Amino acid sequence: MTVAELKKIWEPAAQGKITRWNQINPAWPDESIKLFGADADSGTYDYFTEAIVGKAKSSRRISLNPENDNVWLTACG
Repeated sequence: MTVAELKKIWEPAAQGKITRWNQINPAWPDESIKLFGADADSGTYDYFTEAIVGKAKSSRRISLNPENDNVWLTACG
């Protein structure tokens, strides 16, 4: 997955529009995207949104944002 593909998923404009994997890449499955991420107060969130979206604290809403980043990493890993 490229940074550009990640941005398509996470940018605020994707909210309510990008909901399936094949909307990002037609070769990917026609399945729902379920987003998980760090809490908005987390440095991980700040870094990720700046590196991927291009602006810190700029992201679409997510399904799960535990206060403990280790929980997030376990859920995704």
